[in-house]
Amino acid sequence: MVNVIRILATINSDASYVDSNITWTNNNEMTVIIKTELDDIREIVAKHPEAWKKVLEDGDIYDDEKLYYDLYEYYSSDPDYMPYGTQKARDGDPCVWITDRLDSIGAFEKENWK
Repeated sequence: MVNVIRILATINSDASYVDSNITWTNNNEMTVIIKTELDDIREIVAKHPEAWKKVLEDGDIYDDEKLYYDLYEYYSSDPDYMPYGTQKARDGDPCVWITDRLDSIGAFEKENWK
């Protein structure tokens, strides 16, 4: 689920550009698409539906190497997410960190996958 906000704004009548997730149209309308972390996880999980189904059953994200790799890449690519020491398994277990993070955003709640 992606949240879309529409805002009327005054711009030049011929202006039309896209900046990140903000779109201006010629009708002086700005569309802002707000993606949540859970939306990003949904995109990753969509590539691995059978693996995710198994994760929802047993809670183990490490069973499928490709799913785990994609989740690891997502969380290790942003410094605001997984700490570097945990990424390198020096200060913590990346698998446990990812599992805890997914749990904290409600990714294991089946109602979030309808």
